[in-house]
Amino acid sequence: MVKPYAGIPALIMTLVLALLLGGCAIHSGLDRSSSSAPGGGGNLMVQFVTSDSLGGTSEDLLEVAESATMLDVIATVRIERGQLRLEILAPDGTVALAVEGRPNREQVGTVRVSSDDQGRLRYRVTTTEARQGRYQIMYRPLTPER
Repeated sequence: MVKPYAGIPALIMTLVLALLLGGCAIHSGLDRSSSSAPGGGGNLMVQFVTSDSLGGTSEDLLEVAESATMLDVIATVRIERGQLRLEILAPDGTVALAVEGRPNREQVGTVRVSSDDQGRLRYRVTTTEARQGRYQIMYRPLTPER
């Protein structure tokens, strides 16, 4: 004889497991978007739920031109909790600009810096127990009259 509620414990365990796994996907969420403008400028925005999705300290490259180009860069950082630091790096690896996040306040920094010989802008992100944060890098190449 089949018990009418025999499958209920298995169903409950399946639902609990689905909720836990779904929570993990949200917990480590990372949303990265970029765009470029016709004049050669562009924008990178990264939003995250926890710093686990960024990995502590990471360095990356942003394609901004075809060769070495002077750029005006605006960097913004916002964090709900923890620490977030965004560094714009010069081609030799030195820090040209550092913007430190403060809880629930947007921090902004500007710098004029060159991309490397391949037209890439280097940046570094360092996080410590960061929650609900984002950083944005906006850039535009300098024209001769500036």
